[in-house]
Amino acid sequence: VALPWRLLGKHFFGRTGRAVTACDCHRSSGLLLTGFSDGTFALHRLPSFQHLQSLSVSSGVLDTAAISPAGDKLALGCSEYGQMLVWDWRSESYALRQQGHRTGALAVAWAPDSATLATAGGDGKVKVWNRESGMCFVTSSEHA
Repeated sequence: VALPWRLLGKHFFGRTGRAVTACDCHRSSGLLLTGFSDGTFALHRLPSFQHLQSLSVSSGVLDTAAISPAGDKLALGCSEYGQMLVWDWRSESYALRQQGHRTGALAVAWAPDSATLATAGGDGKVKVWNRESGMCFVTSSEHA
């Protein structure tokens, strides 16, 4: 089955020496979140590729990135330092910043209500976080 994909354009980030290491796209708002090997992220609006925001949030590689279902929060993970953070891009402030996993946050995913997110780490654990309190309320190391 052929998919109706079509290249709309190419855009370059303008800096050499860094690789794109994580990305997420928010369909309804047209947001594109990219994480880089130098610990920075960039937020763009598609399809125009309008630059909205960039910030250095870690000295390590950003391995995972996810935009909340509401489109207002950005979750980023750095496995090298075990960091997990949530950035409110509209108010330009941290909503959550935690040392989530001893050996790094390898994946992050939002619940549909944007109030809860889950992280998976190299330590073999899955943690579920309340974005408002910043507290981890479930830790699981038993997987089916």
